[in-house]
Amino acid sequence: MHRDLPLKLVVTFCAITFASQALGQEIEKYLPKATGPCTGELEKRHQSDPPWDFTTNSRKPTPQQPTVYLHCIFNNDPKNVVEVNWFVPGIKQAIPGNRSAIGPKYSSELPVGYPEGCLVFGNLRDKSLKAQFWARPEDAEQLNDEKGKDCLALQRTGGRKEEGKAVKFSDIVAPFRIFLHKDPTSPSSALFAFEGITGVRATGPRSYQAYVTYRIRDADDAPLTDGAIPYLIVPDLRGEMESLQKLIVAGNKGDIVPLSASKEPTTVGFEVKGTGDWTLRELEYLVLDREKKRVVGNVFSPVYVPYPPK
Repeated sequence: MHRDLPLKLVVTFCAITFASQALGQEIEKYLPKATGPCTGELEKRHQSDPPWDFTTNSRKPTPQQPTVYLHCIFNNDPKNVVEVNWFVPGIKQAIPGNRSAIGPKYSSELPVGYPEGCLVFGNLRDKSLKAQFWARPEDAEQLNDEKGKDCLALQRTGGRKEEGKAVKFSDIVAPFRIFLHKDPTSPSSALFAFEGITGVRATGPRSYQAYVTYRIRDADDAPLTDGAIPYLIVPDLRGEMESLQKLIVAGNKGDIVPLSASKEPTTVGFEVKGTGDWTLRELEYLVLDREKKRVVGNVFSPVYVPYPPK
């Protein structure tokens, strides 16, 4: 996933004012255990290329979370780390043995089906297959680009910007889990879990808070509360997300902040106030190598932006 960070995003530090205690309790409510199987309706085990053995799954929106699409990969091999890149669902990382990686996506529209999407895997990412997932209307262009093509020759591209529709604010919560190397320069170094919940919380008819509340866990799924974490996190407020910049009244307006390991969960995010109508989009939080500022991971978080898009 390494890619350079634009120079216009400089390293600064800002205080996040949201309280994490209540949101921290929600982590236990919404985040499946790392050692548990992936939930969803499209479970499929892939073990045609030993020693690689992993299971993909995808959960469609539920009545409780009607805008959340949840994708997951579980590494069944207890001895080997598997590198994966499931293009459209957006799961690209290394997954340790007997652990699951979880990635949410969002849409105010119903699923359009469960097509097979390209998934590249292996320690060199030199093998590929196609795995089913619940697709959104926003995924149509990327899926069309994959048709009839060699998955190994494809690269991840941004999804098509949909016009969407005007919607009312509603609370959204989704879990996530990505694994990061303790040493960003060494692909053989141990992995730890950067996990938690992300979402929006309506604070009024024209205002909301967007947040990512996370914790750090070691390879044994125990809390990691000390030691340097060589990564940073920043919301990617470029492109369509620029419309949020002037509406953010508190929190992180695009500054880069360090990941931290502490006893209590940590929250990054911002509060938005505006007028007019809104539509649901997703904001990509980029995880950066602290030293070289390379993008090494990501988390997709829901946001509302002005509608119609300007």
